Amino acid sequence: MVDQDDAGLNDAIAKGLKEFERREVTGAFTIPGDIPAVTSAEIAGVINSIQTFGSVTIVPSHDGHGTNGLAMSPLTLLSPQFGHSRKHAHIILARKMNLRLQVMPLSGYGFDIDTPADLRWMAGLTSPSKTKSYLDEINLLKTQGSISECRSTPIGIVWMMVVHSILNTSGLGDLS
Repeated sequence: MVDQDDAGLNDAIAKGLKEFERREVTGAFTIPGDIPAVTSAEIAGVINSIQTFGSVTIVPSHDGHGTNGLAMSPLTLLSPQFGHSRKHAHIILARKMNLRLQVMPLSGYGFDIDTPADLRWMAGLTSPSKTKSYLDEINLLKTQGSISECRSTPIGIVWMMVVHSILNTSGLGDLS
């Protein structure tokens, strides 16, 4: 599927979900490209949640206001409402439709990098990850001056849809 226009994130996700539905996929969830601390156990937990509890699972962002993950089965129960402080929009939609809703706060999945402060937090972690290693390599904590001068705007996000019906959760490995 090739995106033919620049309609935005929510439209792109909705189109992807409709395409998956056309292909008879039963469920999917979103993973933002700016969550370097996510683990395979957290992803498996989201998959298990949607398979066990059904309908909709939301992973809130670390600030508690946004949505970092939206899992649905069937795929088009809710229209995607991603954006700043949009967690409650997903919750309100699910409740209006009387859907089974699971909200799963997860530390890795919920931590997205949107600001220079988020990068500093990531660089200060002690647990190993490829992102942490890279931030150490470029001495991010020693160059805080240049980081703090950066505009506090969201870093580019690449979203992908992960189809839970084709994942082998036992073979995911650590994604961080």
